[in-house]
Amino acid sequence: MLEIQTLMNKALHFFMKNQNLILNAFVATFLTVFGGDITKLFRKFVKNKNFILRYLFYILLCAVGFPILALILKKLLLSLSFTLSPLHYMLAILLFFLIVAISADRRKEM
Repeated sequence: MLEIQTLMNKALHFFMKNQNLILNAFVATFLTVFGGDITKLFRKFVKNKNFILRYLFYILLCAVGFPILALILKKLLLSLSFTLSPLHYMLAILLFFLIVAISADRRKEM
């Protein structure tokens, strides 16, 4: 039992020490899996526009929209760290990774 507790403590310490990197990896994974859907939704709104406007809107989406979405998502995940205990926070992030992985597998994007 002591070995499991020690292992959990080491994992928790590793997670909290590398929290920023892990959250960046999650946001990148999330946007990789769901970025196509976001782009398709965006296309529905601009499909009746002039070609030049569609092109400019797409550039804005890629250059501004996705980075802003990444910052918002990371900030939301960081806010979880203030409301949950460190162990529950680590488990929540691992669960989020699992959900995205299952979604990617169902979409055959892995």
